[in-house]
Amino acid sequence: MDEKRILIVDDDEIFLKMLQNTLTSSGYSVSMATNGKDAIDVAKHWHPHLIILDVMMPEMDGGETASALERDPTTENIPIIFMTSLLNKEDEDKLIYSQKRSYMAKPYNKDELLAEIAKKL
Repeated sequence: MDEKRILIVDDDEIFLKMLQNTLTSSGYSVSMATNGKDAIDVAKHWHPHLIILDVMMPEMDGGETASALERDPTTENIPIIFMTSLLNKEDEDKLIYSQKRSYMAKPYNKDELLAEIAKKL
């Protein structure tokens, strides 16, 4: 099986490193970006299988980033997991999930995150 590539995007570099460690120790290849513009560039050139995207970021938020990715034919089919501190676990359970987009609350539960990633991939 080819190693699956995951792009993680968050303006909190400590959170990025923590998430990177979780994913690499689980066998994923990880690339990181700290803003939406860089995330779009990385996604176009690195072709990740999945993007984990923070909702609240300066300049270009997660929603704007996701919309830009979905408008580009080279990135339109990449599934996205939005991660946000705006949700709590109860809110997360009420959201409508799609094959392409889902939402998780920060701080994340490692087992739940890995299960969601496995569903998307």
